[in-house]
Amino acid sequence: MSSQVSLIANAFSPMTHQQNDYSTEADLDPEEQKRSIFYISQAADNAHQLTEAVLNVSEPKPPSPVMEYENETTLSDVIYALVSLMEKNIQWVVPRSMTNAGNSPCYDAEQPKEIDASVVTLDEILETIGEAFNKDKDSILKLKEEAQQRKLAKLRLNLTIGEADIQTQSDAKEPTNSFIRIKKGPKFMEEFETPLRRGTRHPRWKYSLETHFTDLSSDKIHLELWHEKEEEKKKKKRHFIKGNLPEGPKHILLAELVLKAKDILGQGITGWYDMENRFGEDMKAPTRVRLSGHISCTSDVECDALENYEILLKCLLDHEKKKSPQERKNGPCSKFDEDLVLGASAKAALRQFALVHNLSPASQCLSWWTNVTILLSPLDWQLLLTQFNCIKSSLVVGAYSLTEQERLSQSVSDVIDRCIACVKYLKECFPAAQTEQSKSQLAFMLQTMKSIQTHPMIRSLLMEENNFCLRSVIKAALLGFSKQWWNKLQDTSGPQRSESISDQLQSTLVLTDEVFNLLQSLCEFYDDIFMQEYDICCLKACYPVIVKELIEAVEPVITESCQLIPKTVEEIDEDGVTMDFLIGSTLMKIYKNLGRIWLLRCPHLSSAIVEETGIQIFSSFFEEGIESQLFLTQDRENRCIDEVVLNDTLKPVGPGFHFSESLKEAKAIPHRFKIWWFELVWPDQEDRAVFLLKVLRSLFFLSISYCQSLSKKIDHILQESGEDSKEIANEKICVVITNMATIMQDLKDYHNILGYNFLDSETREKHNTEIEAMVSISTLNIQNIMQNFTWKVVNAREEFLEKTLMKLCQEDESLAFLTEVLYPTIDVLRKHLDISNTKFLLESLWVKILTIMKGIVNREGTMEPEFYKRLLSTLRKIFVDLTPDSDEALDAQSADTEDYRTLVEDLTLMEKTPLSLVNLYYKLQFEEETNRTDSATASLVIRTWFQETNKLSVLILMAKDIVVPPEESHKAPLEYYIKVEVLSTDNLYSTEKTPVLKEDPATFDKLFEIDLGENCDNEHEGTLILTLKDRNLTRSDTFLGESVIPFSSIPIGESYARNRYLNMFLPSVTEERQKILQVLDRRDTDKTASTFLKKLRKRHPDASDLIKSLKNWF
Repeated sequence: MSSQVSLIANAFSPMTHQQNDYSTEADLDPEEQKRSIFYISQAADNAHQLTEAVLNVSEPKPPSPVMEYENETTLSDVIYALVSLMEKNIQWVVPRSMTNAGNSPCYDAEQPKEIDASVVTLDEILETIGEAFNKDKDSILKLKEEAQQRKLAKLRLNLTIGEADIQTQSDAKEPTNSFIRIKKGPKFMEEFETPLRRGTRHPRWKYSLETHFTDLSSDKIHLELWHEKEEEKKKKKRHFIKGNLPEGPKHILLAELVLKAKDILGQGITGWYDMENRFGEDMKAPTRVRLSGHISCTSDVECDALENYEILLKCLLDHEKKKSPQERKNGPCSKFDEDLVLGASAKAALRQFALVHNLSPASQCLSWWTNVTILLSPLDWQLLLTQFNCIKSSLVVGAYSLTEQERLSQSVSDVIDRCIACVKYLKECFPAAQTEQSKSQLAFMLQTMKSIQTHPMIRSLLMEENNFCLRSVIKAALLGFSKQWWNKLQDTSGPQRSESISDQLQSTLVLTDEVFNLLQSLCEFYDDIFMQEYDICCLKACYPVIVKELIEAVEPVITESCQLIPKTVEEIDEDGVTMDFLIGSTLMKIYKNLGRIWLLRCPHLSSAIVEETGIQIFSSFFEEGIESQLFLTQDRENRCIDEVVLNDTLKPVGPGFHFSESLKEAKAIPHRFKIWWFELVWPDQEDRAVFLLKVLRSLFFLSISYCQSLSKKIDHILQESGEDSKEIANEKICVVITNMATIMQDLKDYHNILGYNFLDSETREKHNTEIEAMVSISTLNIQNIMQNFTWKVVNAREEFLEKTLMKLCQEDESLAFLTEVLYPTIDVLRKHLDISNTKFLLESLWVKILTIMKGIVNREGTMEPEFYKRLLSTLRKIFVDLTPDSDEALDAQSADTEDYRTLVEDLTLMEKTPLSLVNLYYKLQFEEETNRTDSATASLVIRTWFQETNKLSVLILMAKDIVVPPEESHKAPLEYYIKVEVLSTDNLYSTEKTPVLKEDPATFDKLFEIDLGENCDNEHEGTLILTLKDRNLTRSDTFLGESVIPFSSIPIGESYARNRYLNMFLPSVTEERQKILQVLDRRDTDKTASTFLKKLRKRHPDASDLIKSLKNWF
């Protein structure tokens, strides 16, 4: 043991000379921090040596001759002490609560079964002593006989009676006059008496006496508490007990206490003692007396008692260590105290030796402290703290000499060294697996350090030129722990560049596992204790060092591994090393461990400290790997989609369902991505949002790819139905549309499936627009795919639809198209499609019908009006049937498109006869002239009426304000006349002319009576056309203006006729009348149409060009 103590002292000599006067300041200036760090660096150089020394105590070497002589002397003195105190073979009681130093209560030998204690005899103690000193029984007996020949030691009791607390009966409140009589000896031959204290129930004496014990087996101390009665003339009624004090002796015995010598010998006398009440019955509590004292001894021993005590202690300790655990518990000599070091016989020997040699408890405790407690392996910090508190108390009262104070100073320095070593090897010294024991030991260790730092006298013992704060020393020790723990882990489990990439990944995984477990244990196990005792956050102290080293170690391995992840299936090398980043892979496990380390927090670990380590950017190490894995997964899923769609029979999965098997696989894709994505607990919100968008793009791509694969099956579907099929849509077509529509609806919620709604509001607001744009574009793409698919469906039946319409309209069976084609198609759609998807296909069908009919109108412009009338009727009936007031039908407002309205207008014109079209032309011209605001070429005054229903009278009165065209300005005067034309239902033109006049105004005053024929009257369609011309002899007459009057605006009867003032204009053709001209031009084989167009060309020189330009209208 002495060699080990020397080893420890030598190993930490640099620290021992620098760690004195530990400051209580929590924060030091930079210079003090540097000195603390230097101090810890010195401790770090020798920490391993210290650990080996204090944690693995080797067996003691054989004693030298000098040691043999010292042991012989010590053994003789020990046996002398035992014989002196146990000469009459008394039993010595050792309570279980007795400390190693021997200071504990002692009880009567007759009570060992009632208390937790061991009883030992002289023979048992001698047997233990003999074994400890390697002596046989004969040698021990010889030494015993020699001791008996010597003058035996005498024990002296120094007793002080301090005060008493006298308990009276429950209704007695009066004071007493009391004193205590002390009797000593077997027959109480020796007596002492304290002074009398009057008028109090709490007397104070502080009476001291001194006496010797002659027979430890029978000597007793008898204490009697007496009350002295007052004189009769002073006595009042005082109810000390029930009723007045009885007549009798002057002194009354109130209580007594008997203390046996062997009890005093074992435990000393200190504190309050309960006395046995001897007067009165109804007492509230026992009377108590406060005693103090100690036992000293006179003997013929002249050796160094403390040195011999320490030799005895070491021998007994070595002897106990040689025993097996079973021998310690069940040995014949003593009942072993499992929580302490020595057995009961050894404790009794130490106690008796200390008594005979007058060793104070303070000296005994210091011996245990310096020779046993601080050298235990492992240290019992609770025992150490308990003894240290006793040492501090003894130091305060001046119980230690200068030599003992030097020993104490050296031992305290050693304790500090041990503490630093324990912090440096925190996991080994206080393993988290032993939860309660480790926590309590660590707390006691830190409390010991705090007690050293805060006690002024201890600090004065450690005072030297340098000044340190133990808080900073402990923080630096934690830093040292972090470094040595990481270096050890790196050496045993760190990735080596010579290893394969797979082995490096496994080593990296072990690193991250170990680091997380350590940091978690620091946070959950050690932090509370360090914070409570020293306000030190263990996690905060260790996190920066360990995590920074971890990041530097794992980054190159992760980067290299991520580069090996292929982006497509073709890039997978079957023979080489291929990495992946899937759930359960090594890379994913490493990623999750780094994420857990990053998320590990405590109130004292600030974000700035975390950022210094670089852990917050750990996800960037995996970015390339994540993207590669994303592309590879996308490629695999795309191939899976192609295969699933190829094998899809496009049959509904069951009754009531309108989708096929391939849709189930397509709907599962985002959830597979979700599981993988949720494993990536992204540390940064912005980075998580960016990569979430990348995952979304992959999902949108796969959704579009699925719809494209479905669309490609249209040729196979149409081939199965046959070219002669009258079906516009069948079950498989409906399934394809349902699958596409479902995917289109699902993709709108992909971002929420991936947890976009869990991002903070600021990040979501930043990316909402981009998310909406991605959803909108993907939806539009799928809509286009669906539109193209439905167009392929209806285009495949376009020829059939057109032939059917042509045939039915020519045969006056146009409604058969509805019953034979449209209604069966609607029934199929309603049976196999949802409401929204039914509308989608009906829209495509409606657009196709409009396109077919428009094509018929364009191509078949020479058909009879009746044909177009039937076509128009069919179109209107289809519109009505497709837009009933129901959820499954098209919306009437959305179906009423521009194409539909234009087609209706076109068919409305084409169903009219040429004569009706001409009349409509002039009717529109009349309406336009009425509303024209530009300058007229002339003003005409007429009066017109119907004489009979079929006779028209026209009176041309005058033309004035005639505008001469520039090309006619050289001619003067002009020769004006009015040409009167009548367009009726039977006769295209009835023509009359007025006389020619050369003045302006030209007063014609000419009456024309025109017979319209038997089949025409003013109720039928008809128009009066008035034209102002300039007659030319050598060329065609010049057109100066025109005005028209429909029959419907002409009154019947001359009496109703009034002068009409008409504005005449040069010809102009609006868009509406252009359509009429186009229809007439397409019917140029009709006489009425050709005649009208011929006259129009004559009146309007540019009419030919106008009509030619209208040929491309349809």
